[in-house]
Amino acid sequence: MKKKILLQSCLRNKKNQQNERMKNCSKKASNMKFKKDERQEFMQECLSNKNN
Repeated sequence: MKKKILLQSCLRNKKNQQNERMKNCSKKASNMKFKKDERQEFMQECLSNKNN
């Protein structure tokens, strides 16, 4: 039972980290005023970078 709770907690934490990374990358792309293809390329690179 404790393992299941710990696993659920870890998964929630990972999802929150991914959401924060998405928000940060999206905000950066908006600030840079990227359009369509540029934005998509930037977002892919930004989201793959674990430092964001």
